[in-house]
Amino acid sequence: MSVRKEAAWALSNVAAGTEGQIQIIINEGISDKLVSLALQDAFDVRRECVWCLTNAASNANAEQLKHLIDAGAVEAVCSLLVCNDARTIAISLEGLENMLKRSRTLISAEFGDSVALRVEKCKGLNALEALESHSNTLIYKKVVGIIEQFFEVEDEPDIIEVPKSLSIFDF
Repeated sequence: MSVRKEAAWALSNVAAGTEGQIQIIINEGISDKLVSLALQDAFDVRRECVWCLTNAASNANAEQLKHLIDAGAVEAVCSLLVCNDARTIAISLEGLENMLKRSRTLISAEFGDSVALRVEKCKGLNALEALESHSNTLIYKKVVGIIEQFFEVEDEPDIIEVPKSLSIFDF
């Protein structure tokens, strides 16, 4: 496990680099392996893999970003929104926000909508909604911003006043 964790950590530095470095990660199948490990390995390994995917998504060109998303990076990032570590949640939120934002601006609004749909399908939106009550103010603010910007927010139901003449109780 520690070798996988350290390897993912080293790769996160590479993924924070140039588009050329990100392309090597993609061409060598490393991004697909990172997604796989992020979804099913030990927590420390998963966290480092998500950090790496977040770095790659933040620096990728449109084609690279599409590859990362199609490979499952959104689902990998969302999988750590339910952990108990505030720093990991913050990293995951940053990565998710970047994927949602950049998929719209670099690729298309339609692709951005499909990314939001992926978040919903993998229960990421449920995790985001649960984080709205997180005790960390920064996490709360980030979550509210993501939900308001990328997901349809249900308005509070209007309270309908019942005229006294229709009331069955007389107080």
